[in-house]
Amino acid sequence: MKKIMLTVVLTALVFLDASPAFAQSVIDVNLGTLLSEIENNSARAKQNYGGKTIRTRGRIQYIYDGYVSIGNDILPVLLVYLPNSEIAKLQKGQTITVRGVFALLGTGLIGGLQRAVIEANPPQATAPQSTPAPQPSPAPAATPAPQQSQPQNANIAETYYKSARAAYDSKDYNKAIADCTQAIQLNQNYYDAYFMRALAYSGKGDYDSTIADYTQALRLNPASNVVYWNRSIAYSNKGDYNNAIADATRAIQSGLTYANIYIIRANAYLKKGDYRLARADVNTALKADRNYQEAKNLDAELKKKGY
Repeated sequence: MKKIMLTVVLTALVFLDASPAFAQSVIDVNLGTLLSEIENNSARAKQNYGGKTIRTRGRIQYIYDGYVSIGNDILPVLLVYLPNSEIAKLQKGQTITVRGVFALLGTGLIGGLQRAVIEANPPQATAPQSTPAPQPSPAPAATPAPQQSQPQNANIAETYYKSARAAYDSKDYNKAIADCTQAIQLNQNYYDAYFMRALAYSGKGDYDSTIADYTQALRLNPASNVVYWNRSIAYSNKGDYNNAIADATRAIQSGLTYANIYIIRANAYLKKGDYRLARADVNTALKADRNYQEAKNLDAELKKKGY
């Protein structure tokens, strides 16, 4: 099972040609499946969708000059490049159906739709089609350092956190960990810093520290189903399949029902030899997305075992 990495959206690249031209057929893609494929196998995502016109549907997370982001508040994410006249009609939180020419951007964890157009769908749909973002970080509550006020500490902590995000995107995990640690020392309730440091530890393969930081993040935000999702992956990478199943189950029960979640749990069941339960989760994943390659792989493996 490929190790999964998530992080905060930092940057975007701008496409220059914004004219809606679609000479080729349109490929309908589930947004959750697309983002999962970008995350797990960007080379395959590029091969399957690069330069092709795709249609997908997702919730607007952020609105910028020249593009909007849909999907996650964390990487991977899909950036949709639209004329500003169309962007002016949109609102954050609205769910839209879009089609455009797909490309991978930046570090490979960002997808983009060039020459995108919005297809008709009800305005301001409220049901999210993507992984819900973690709740906003709790207000800073760290003990002020000597001769520094609490607001000053919060500003310094944020500076360290931004530096950590940049270091993480550059795969400098040691610096990301060091900067997050500085931020946490200034603000012991800094949810985002624990989350980011967990990602950096995971990048280094230090799953014990990854799990510890996700646990701290859950202490600050017990309702964060994304953290349960990520921690289940860390448990699975560590070989602790019982806890991987428990966390994946919590994420599913809290509303995350993407095919990828079921495959994480199915893989853990498979490793434990619980083939019937693995089969049930694989079937659910394939029902959600019959083209999901990870589900197909587990399906074939289970069939070889007679399930």
